[in-house]
Amino acid sequence: MVYVVKRVFAENPQGTALLKHFCASNSKGYFIFIILHFKMPLVMLTCVYRLLYQLDVEIIVNALSKNPNFLPLMTILVAGLGYVVDIYDLLIFGIVRVPSLKELGVSESDITRIGATVLNWQMAGLILGSLFWGVCGDKIGRARIMFWSIGVYSIFTLLSGFVQTVPQYALCRFVSGFGLAAEFGIAITLAAEVAGNLRRSYAVMFVATLGTIGFLFASYIGGALDWRTAYILGGCAGLLLMLLRYLVMESELFKTSMEKCETSKRGDFKIIFGDLVKARRYIASILLACTLPFSTQIMTVFAPEISRMVIGNADMVLTAATASFYYGAGLALGDVLWVVATERMKSRKKISMLCLLLSGICVAGILTMNGLDVQKLSYLYFVMGLLVLPPTLSMLIGTEQFGTNLRATATTSVAGISRGSSLIMVSLVMVLAPNFGLVYAIGLVAILVFGLAFLSVFYVKEGYGTDLDYQE
Repeated sequence: MVYVVKRVFAENPQGTALLKHFCASNSKGYFIFIILHFKMPLVMLTCVYRLLYQLDVEIIVNALSKNPNFLPLMTILVAGLGYVVDIYDLLIFGIVRVPSLKELGVSESDITRIGATVLNWQMAGLILGSLFWGVCGDKIGRARIMFWSIGVYSIFTLLSGFVQTVPQYALCRFVSGFGLAAEFGIAITLAAEVAGNLRRSYAVMFVATLGTIGFLFASYIGGALDWRTAYILGGCAGLLLMLLRYLVMESELFKTSMEKCETSKRGDFKIIFGDLVKARRYIASILLACTLPFSTQIMTVFAPEISRMVIGNADMVLTAATASFYYGAGLALGDVLWVVATERMKSRKKISMLCLLLSGICVAGILTMNGLDVQKLSYLYFVMGLLVLPPTLSMLIGTEQFGTNLRATATTSVAGISRGSSLIMVSLVMVLAPNFGLVYAIGLVAILVFGLAFLSVFYVKEGYGTDLDYQE
């Protein structure tokens, strides 16, 4: 249902002064306020579009000019808020997988298989999007691309709440994944470049730690509300975030790169793969970052199946929402602790090796320990989140490997491909499960993922304290 209120105090400038900065108006001076029923997504998107692109920003610009530190701080804050929505949208399918597929007519016996297929479509979008958006970030700009990506994944997350068939569901998750591919990598690149060398670790830590709130939101909303409502809320949150686009500054390092480096040399994968050392560092950065999506997309999404087999009681099931909540809480705390540890030890690589060793032991414990109940298993998920190589460290390592003309390309593609690697992980689990059982199949994939990640530490360069103001 649409309610239209016309001419709200149109003849009273004092009463409408504040509204003029936040509402679109037509040539007759009418103010349009629309309250939409959730069954009208296209009308909703049209109204949000008018709101976002017809703002009077004079008052915002005047405020920004008074404090030179305001824009850098707001840039880091908005990047972190974008990551909150990014994580929420990335995880919400895993949390509402069972009820959403049941409502779309998938039988109980096919939920695991069909759910894996839809998840793989989302991950395929992540991989393709990371290659596209990363290059755009180096050629067009970090800030602009970050908001373009937020718009893409927010619209299709919103539309995911209105799907009626599994193919529609898979398509929406694919395009949403395509948009999600940019936000994290671009946000990390922007925060690292804006903060400077001395504060880089803490700026990226703030973005990544704030983003883990998305775990908590997704686990709570996905478990408490209808799955369609959960998607609609996620999409609307991203669209509202676009209101803050004027509070984000472009990286000065990127502006310098535009002056020093011609367009053809910015975001060029040939520079990376044309040199053996650079190619090895790039691939090692991807493999090193793969342990996080393994824990997030495999261990938490398949928590119900894991708990049934580990606990041995079909009535005692750890839901994906509960697993994500405990895992996200541990990840938020671990992100802070491990970054502080890197500052004390002045090394990314040493802390990375320690994280990989401890988190690998924890994953093995979850899959093999006997005598567990739902509560004990939940605590182990918290410990896994606490010990896993956090996004701050994995993305800092990727960011510090390359110069400004390749940094967005490298960081965004490392983030997107590593997160999208769960497509390969899920496929391997599905192939191995009929012969070894689901739990042992996940264990075999864990050995592969953690083993490659540990070896990769030796092939990345130590980036702690590196000056990022250089070109490749």
